[in-house]
Amino acid sequence: MIELNSHALDMLDEKYNLLLKIDARQFDTNWQLLSDKLDSIKKESFLPNDRILVVHMDTDYYDELLPFGLIVVNLLRMFKNKDIPLYLLLFVTNHYGISKEFNSLLVEQHKKDRPTIIETLLSKNLLSNNFVLDNDCRIDQIEKAAISIMGKQRSHRVALCNFINDSDLLNQVALQTNFLK
Repeated sequence: MIELNSHALDMLDEKYNLLLKIDARQFDTNWQLLSDKLDSIKKESFLPNDRILVVHMDTDYYDELLPFGLIVVNLLRMFKNKDIPLYLLLFVTNHYGISKEFNSLLVEQHKKDRPTIIETLLSKNLLSNNFVLDNDCRIDQIEKAAISIMGKQRSHRVALCNFINDSDLLNQVALQTNFLK
């Protein structure tokens, strides 16, 4: 499943010959899946209009020693190791500013062989104005801070939940999860 607005996907389909459409959450913990999919579309030469769409609508994994996300690094390495031109990568994300991470990794890369990066929020989960309710929010009645973990286990989310639990903050922060240690 690709988390991309259907109109945006239609526009990309019209503009490019999308050889592969994949959501980064499908392979972020299973790089073999991406490797197999890239192998299945690999050919001797590609057309200028061919693209591989990677939709990245979730927070990347970061290490304090690196100025870029691990998905970005591993994705670029995968393309290079498989000898797939980087211009084929069409990277759509809700992470504004991620192109700086690509640029820091691709300093030596020829300008015509660079990924196309669309930094905007094109999520299919955006609500239209028809669903917005006029809510009388009474901030003075809020009893606890709350965190939404978005229902999917990620290392940074588990770390945050464990920190809240280990720091004995559960009486101050409302937290619901099924993956606390």
